[in-house]
Amino acid sequence: MDAITYLETDHRQMRKHIERFKEAHEAGRTDDAVEAAASLAELVTIHSRVEEELFYPAVQDQAPDAGDLVAEGIEEHHVVALLLDEAVSLDPSDDQWAAKVTVVCENIEHHADEEEQEMFPDVREELDAAVLDELGVQIEQRSRELALEAHTVEELRAVAREHDVSGASSMNKADLVDALSAQSA
Repeated sequence: MDAITYLETDHRQMRKHIERFKEAHEAGRTDDAVEAAASLAELVTIHSRVEEELFYPAVQDQAPDAGDLVAEGIEEHHVVALLLDEAVSLDPSDDQWAAKVTVVCENIEHHADEEEQEMFPDVREELDAAVLDELGVQIEQRSRELALEAHTVEELRAVAREHDVSGASSMNKADLVDALSAQSA
C-alpha cells in the first residue's frame, strides 16, 4: 500500500472513532465515549509520528511547494497532542473533558480533510509511484513499532508467547518490540 493510501486509511479509522465518540457522548454512554476517545488518541498519536518522521520529510524534499501545508500540519499535530494531554488529566464526567475531546475531533477532521483535498493530490503528482510505495512500507512498519511500544513489557511478552517468539521471557521491551516487528514484517 502506498504512503498516501495508508494515511487515508488511518484518516477513515480516525473518523470512525470520532463518530463512535460523538454517538456515545450524545447518548450519555461515558464509558463508550472514553473508549472511543482512547482508541482515537492512540491512532492519532501514531499517525502524527509517522507523518512527522517519514511522510512530511519526504514531501518537503520532493514536493517543496507543499512546505506550507507541512508546517501547518505539524502545528495541527501539536495542538491535538496538547488537548489530548489536557483531556487525560480530567475526569470524563467533567463537561470540560467532552469539550476538549470534541475540539480534538474537529481538529483531526479539519487536518484530514486538508491533507486529502490539498496536500495528497499535489504529492501524488510530484512523487514517483515507487517512492510512494516504499514510503508506504516504511510508514506501515513504523506504525507497527509505535503501536507495540505503547504496550507494557508484560503485554508484549504475552503477545510474544502467542506468536511463539523464542526467548521472549528474557527480552527487554526494546528487544520485544524488535522481535514482534520483525515477525509481522
